[in-house]
Parts: sequence; structure tokens; C-alpha cells
Amino acid sequence: MAKRSAAPVREPGRAAAFSDAVVAVAMTALVLPLLDIDFSSVSNLRQLWSAFGDQFSAFFLSFFIIAIYWTVHHKVWFVVRTVTPQLLWLNILWLLGILLIPFASITIYETKGFPTLGFQLYSGVVFYVSLVLGVMVYLIMSRPELNVGGVVAPPWWYALRFAFWWLLVFVTCLVNAEGIGQYLLEWSAIPMVVLGNWQPASVKRAAAELRNSGQEVLLE
Repeated sequence: MAKRSAAPVREPGRAAAFSDAVVAVAMTALVLPLLDIDFSSVSNLRQLWSAFGDQFSAFFLSFFIIAIYWTVHHKVWFVVRTVTPQLLWLNILWLLGILLIPFASITIYETKGFPTLGFQLYSGVVFYVSLVLGVMVYLIMSRPELNVGGVVAPPWWYALRFAFWWLLVFVTCLVNAEGIGQYLLEWSAIPMVVLGNWQPASVKRAAAELRNSGQEVLLE
């Protein structure tokens, strides 16, 4: 009886390059609404910020969020060994959310008559992006057949840490968007930085054990 051939290894290079291109398009799209600003109506920076501060704030927040998520995506895909259909579709769903961020950022300042809608849409889209990214990170790092090794498998709740924050923002915007919801949204950059640099003790211990065993830690 003939032996069954092993499943082919699908190189992650094409998927990673495609993802980088889509992210670049989304980041470029963020600046397009700023090109429509009528600078003839303002004469100094104070007037510019007073008239168009919402647009600039939405741009910087969205650019920062996409940059953080692309950094996480870039690091994780660096250790991907093979791309399965499940992983490929997770990546496509993540890219869908990334492309929706420029649209969601516009709703923040284009819905001044009913700002609750803009805050809810934006926080909902970013929560979706965070959730899909967290699931993808957990899948890659916890399944040895998907990564090249030297990876510390994270607890599921750690992989979803960004999603938990944005779930809080989203639920708060559903309840009180123009109060504490807006406040959380405007200051989201701070917890994003904190969560991006924080590691639980269990992950640090697992990484130390790998190093002590003589293995190179590529991602923790």
C-alpha cells in the first residue's frame, strides 16, 4: 500500500505581502478626508484645530491603532511556518476590519448631530479587528504545526487583551457614548501602549525556560 504523501507546506510569504499591501492602503485612506479641508477658512493653527480638530484626532488615533496592530501582525507572521485555510481566512477577516477603520473614523466627526452612532461604530469596528487578531495570534502561537518553533504559547486571555479593552469601550459607548464612552475612546492610545508592552509572569517564565534549555526565543 502506497504511503500517503505529507500535506504540502504553504509558504506564508504571499499572504504576509498581501496583508502588508492592504494595511498600507488602509493607512493611506485615513489621510484622504484631510485633503478636503478648506484652509482658506482659517488663518492660524488655533483656528485650524478648532474647526477641524475632530478630523485630525480621528486620523491620528486610527493611524496609531492600525500601526500597533500591523506591528503585532508582522511579528507573529514572522514565525508562521505554513498557512492553513483556517489561518488564511482569519487573516482575510482581519484585513476586512482594517479596511473598515478609515470608514469608521469618518463617522466620528461626520455624525455631529448624532455622535453616539459614530462612537459606537468606531469602537465596534476596532473591537472586531482586535478580536480577530487575538484569535489569529493565539492560533499561530499555540499550534506547533503552524509556527517554526521558539515561540511561547500565550494564555488565551493574553492573546485577546486588546479585544477586552475595546469590548469595554464598545459596551460603554452602547450605554453612554457621549459621556464616559467618548472619554475612553479619546484616551484609548494610552491603554493600547500599556497592553502592547505588558507581559504576564507566566509568559516571562515560559520564555526563560526556553532560553535556559538552549533554544532561541523568536516570539514571546
